Amino acid sequence: MEADKQFGKGRGSILLKLLKEKEKVENEEILQGISSTLNASNNAKESKNQTEFNLQSVIEIPSSSTIGRGRASLLQILKEMKSSETLQSKPIQTISSGRGSLLSRLKATSLNETSLQQPNIAKNSSDDAGVVGKLSDITIQENKPKSEASCKPMSHQGTEGEPIQLGANYINLKLDPAKGLFNYEVKFNPDIDSRPLRRKLLNQHVQALGRTKVFDGVTLYLPQKLKQDINLFTSIHPMDESKVELKVIYKKQQSISENIPFFNVLLGRVMRALSLVRIGQHSFNPKGIHCVPQHKLEVWPGYVTAINEYDGGLKLCIDARHRVMRTETVRDIMMKFGGKPNFKDIIIRELIGLSVFTRYNNKTYRIDDIAWDKNPTYEFDKGTDKISLINYYKLHWNLEITDNGQPLLVHCAKNKLSTGETQEQLILLVPELCYLASLSDSIRSDFRVMKDLDSLTKMSPNARCDVFRHFVEQVRSNSVPREILSEWGLELESDIAEFTGRVFGPEQIQFANTKFIPPPVKPAEWSSAVCRNTVLRTPNLNHCYRYECERTTDDLSKR
Repeated sequence: MEADKQFGKGRGSILLKLLKEKEKVENEEILQGISSTLNASNNAKESKNQTEFNLQSVIEIPSSSTIGRGRASLLQILKEMKSSETLQSKPIQTISSGRGSLLSRLKATSLNETSLQQPNIAKNSSDDAGVVGKLSDITIQENKPKSEASCKPMSHQGTEGEPIQLGANYINLKLDPAKGLFNYEVKFNPDIDSRPLRRKLLNQHVQALGRTKVFDGVTLYLPQKLKQDINLFTSIHPMDESKVELKVIYKKQQSISENIPFFNVLLGRVMRALSLVRIGQHSFNPKGIHCVPQHKLEVWPGYVTAINEYDGGLKLCIDARHRVMRTETVRDIMMKFGGKPNFKDIIIRELIGLSVFTRYNNKTYRIDDIAWDKNPTYEFDKGTDKISLINYYKLHWNLEITDNGQPLLVHCAKNKLSTGETQEQLILLVPELCYLASLSDSIRSDFRVMKDLDSLTKMSPNARCDVFRHFVEQVRSNSVPREILSEWGLELESDIAEFTGRVFGPEQIQFANTKFIPPPVKPAEWSSAVCRNTVLRTPNLNHCYRYECERTTDDLSKR
């Protein structure tokens, strides 16, 4: 109390009193830590004396007998505490003036004293007791981490509704655990630039590498891992019979997610082995064509396939797809409009944008333009010579063109170069050899044609399942596609994937005056209830807008 009276009764005395109490608590904690540390060391007495001496020299506050009152006393204490520091600290920049600056200085000085006390304690105590003993009291994580075994996988199955057994358009793919996709890098010494020549040099070691492999010129994929990670081979150059050293370096075994693009490439080879024709992104069966002679149409059955990783492992997604082909050529359609005065405009409106199919190479092209100034006698460069379209199709495809005066169809193809750039190329097609692979607007608007097509293209769920099972049977019974998959450790299951689904009860429909629950026989039928009951809100239709395409403007204007 006597010391407090010497400082006066202002705010400064209160702040100084609080500061002393804070320092007293901190010093007691430090002394307790020092005493526990020194008891564990061998030289307890010497270390204790030295530590107490250091602490007194650091935390000792000079006598306040000569200190004034108020703010001057606080400033004097700050100066004396700064002069007693043994280590140099960074200068404190004064941000504000008045009492705020005094408080900031007091706070910074207390932090400096704490930082000075800790090195002295660690310096005078042993390493085992001072460092390890202090770190043992530190807890980095308050809560212990949960083990991976305790984390249960997320369940995607519901609990409501009535269980029912369902089948999906997915087929499970079995993976052989003894096989995989192993990635190797192949280096040539001396370096070989030609990719075909690299393949020839690598194929000289079929006994060591096996016949099943994929090589793009740099990376080699094998279904089984070689015995050594680095394998050295010597090949003979086919041109000059010189020796070329090959170094096959193991990189990694790819995961299932990394193998998805490769598996889809294998699936394309399976489709070709089944004699399926690829049109666009899908494969079709030319042997199972359904003819519609009354409309001069053909329906080609096909498949949409994709391999991916889903719940439960690797699966093949498959669906039935149909392609409608016209048995009449583009030249036959041109002849229909040939007698009209504006036949060119009619033909352009009818054909531009449609897809055509060439049966000699099983490819589809989009009609981008019509070259009225060119005909099948047009000559183009073939190597060092010039050849006409008539002679080209006769020599290469054994096809004879009967009409030499028909205009040519123009397709603009975009080819990607090895540099990543895109190059446009104009392809000229003969209308006599092109079949329309899409339906025109006039055919789509014909109700009788679409009704006959729907009878072939629209399938029930049971019919779709039969198509999927037929595809699986073809793959499993044919040795060539079965070996393509088995070489890489893949095998199709004999049936489609089945799982348990749930049927929800009918939803309750809220009207303005009542609630309606559809009957169980027709759970989605509630049109009669709309006619009998009042709806919640009846908005007025004050404005009506009509949107039309440029190609249908003439038809709408006549209505």
